[in-house]
Amino acid sequence: MRIAMVVSAFPKLSETFILDQITGLLDLGCDVEVFSLARPNEEKVHPDVERYRLLDRTVYGDRRDGAASIANAVREFSLLLLQAPATAARLAAGAPRKHGLPHRSFLAVYAQLVRRHARRPFDIIHCHFGPVGLRAAPVAAMLNVPLITCFHGYDAGRWPKEHGLGAYAPLFERGALFLAVSEFIVAQLGRLGCPDEKIGLLPISSSMADIGFRERHPPSGGPVRVLTIARLAEKKGLPYSISAIGLLRERGYEVECAIAGDGPLRPDLERLIGDLGLEGVVHLLGWQDRPAILALLEEAHVFVLSSVTASDGDHEGMPVVLREAQAAGLPTVTSNHAGNPEAIVNGESGFVVPERDPEALAERLAWLIDHPEVWPEFGRRGRRHVEEHFDMRRLNRRLVGIYEDVVAGRLPSHD
Repeated sequence: MRIAMVVSAFPKLSETFILDQITGLLDLGCDVEVFSLARPNEEKVHPDVERYRLLDRTVYGDRRDGAASIANAVREFSLLLLQAPATAARLAAGAPRKHGLPHRSFLAVYAQLVRRHARRPFDIIHCHFGPVGLRAAPVAAMLNVPLITCFHGYDAGRWPKEHGLGAYAPLFERGALFLAVSEFIVAQLGRLGCPDEKIGLLPISSSMADIGFRERHPPSGGPVRVLTIARLAEKKGLPYSISAIGLLRERGYEVECAIAGDGPLRPDLERLIGDLGLEGVVHLLGWQDRPAILALLEEAHVFVLSSVTASDGDHEGMPVVLREAQAAGLPTVTSNHAGNPEAIVNGESGFVVPERDPEALAERLAWLIDHPEVWPEFGRRGRRHVEEHFDMRRLNRRLVGIYEDVVAGRLPSHD
């Protein structure tokens, strides 16, 4: 199976689920080429990028230097123009415009995709995120290659809110299949006008190979350690978690909270921590590499993620970190937001509380602190849940089956 994987930027540290999917497909014998509209401005790179030599499989549109981006687009489009003038003209005609001209990253990426397809045809074009699929749809139609687009969160919420609820109509018409990472996103796609028969459910897979399971027990001395791993952005609802920790401290609970991640809200969160007198109690750790994340999962007693729908409509799909926390054996508390409740077993591996409700968060955390005897069973149940529903190898095998169905003209079931 030969797959063109089209993404907005690769490899992004915040999108390891795409990396895991690509490496999983390679392990299953698929031939994957990555077409990235931009090069992420990140110095750190996941070890699997080098281990699988993924940069040798990746072509880019924009470069970090603007002049180089223009030169790259001109070069790639010129090569296509020499080889297939009519195809190049159709590509330019269907390209999105910027200042009246075809967008350079579009031309650079899709000119290379078209030329590589001419040499060795792709069986599937697989796009991550709705706006990427929308741009790829005319190219897929031109090449007569089935198009699959995976929706993750903001692309089914904030993006259509900003661009119009009918903005995906051309994509829904041309695309062969639309994968949603949660039942919540399935419903969102239906509301946006996607035909039900074209919607499939495929959760983001979770690699547990490096996550050790450990039963949790109360500390013999010192505080109960609460962990959050999240970008410091509005939809992660961090002020509500921090406020809940403040309520617990007011009620006499010895508890601390570590928050691993960085983002635009850091100054606001630092002010909130100061206002609540939680310096030395709530720790903003900043971005952490994978070994540090694994150590935090090992050391924590309870995990919290209090996601909310942001003011611009942005929301989660189903956060990978909820699966990773349970895989590690952590009782987990999360909000009744988007696909978050689908990630845990409410009352068995953790608890679901209303959005934007620090009192409810504090109450469930207090219950867990008061009942440490349930921690081991909550942890075992969470691990089983992740193994049964989100195992990376199993879901990647299902994805290959989906590819085979689409190529054969069959629509996969919603299961």
